[in-house]
Amino acid sequence: MNCTESQTLLSAFYDDELDQTVRVQVELHSKECSLCSTDLRWMGELTAAVHRLPQPSASDDIWNRIENVLDAKMTKQSMNHIDPKQKVKRKERSEKFPWNRRGFIVSVSWVTAATLLFGLGVAWHSDWHSSADHEPLEKYVQQFTSSPTLAQRELTEAYSGRKVTADEAVQLVGYHGANIQTPPSGFTQDSLYVLDMPCCKCIQANWRRADGSCIAIFEHKKTSEPWFGNQPSRSIDCAGRSCRIVETGTQFAATWSIGDRMVTVVGLHNTDELNKIVETLS
Repeated sequence: MNCTESQTLLSAFYDDELDQTVRVQVELHSKECSLCSTDLRWMGELTAAVHRLPQPSASDDIWNRIENVLDAKMTKQSMNHIDPKQKVKRKERSEKFPWNRRGFIVSVSWVTAATLLFGLGVAWHSDWHSSADHEPLEKYVQQFTSSPTLAQRELTEAYSGRKVTADEAVQLVGYHGANIQTPPSGFTQDSLYVLDMPCCKCIQANWRRADGSCIAIFEHKKTSEPWFGNQPSRSIDCAGRSCRIVETGTQFAATWSIGDRMVTVVGLHNTDELNKIVETLS
């Protein structure tokens, strides 16, 4: 089972609605996939947050207290316009249907709680499922193998990117990116860009191999939303770092942590090349 299949089943898995065979497949996949296991963890945390919400309740005298406050603010002139018969009817109505008032207060309480839960859900959704924001990057990864120049142009347009010098990059992002430094043997620095990504201002360094082909190295803020959406991935150890690997045709992309930021490399040929880059940047 891959990530795309698993993501469509996570909710049913969490609610124990899958048959045993499918449930086992999702469980085994989630143990090896950081994306799916993280989504399951967040489902649990959101459920726990719901259970911690106070149960809405209304005291027996709350409607009388509201009426008293409202009546106290009414002027004698407005009171004179109220037909005494209407007052009697209102009293009779309250005695006949006492649940209306209490029900109204309870309903308001539940609406308030529901609004809070909706806010939690929106925050969770925007944090964990904003994959549309990363669609240009996913398209870039797919185009990079066959047409790196076109891929770069479209990515730059999508994220308001600009070509910069090393000093300009530092000034724009506020830190000295690891990908600005001199590349390892076998690569030369080709170009630098600063992109306005959904997560942050991101430094992109393009390194050129001796054969003329390129790799793209992005340094960016850590985000909970994976850059490659639901594409199947696996984790491997490279130079002491845990790297998430996503295959893109004949090449692959890799992501790993450096302090409080992440590095994502696109256009890799093999793991030996990845190891060399991880050692250089880390």
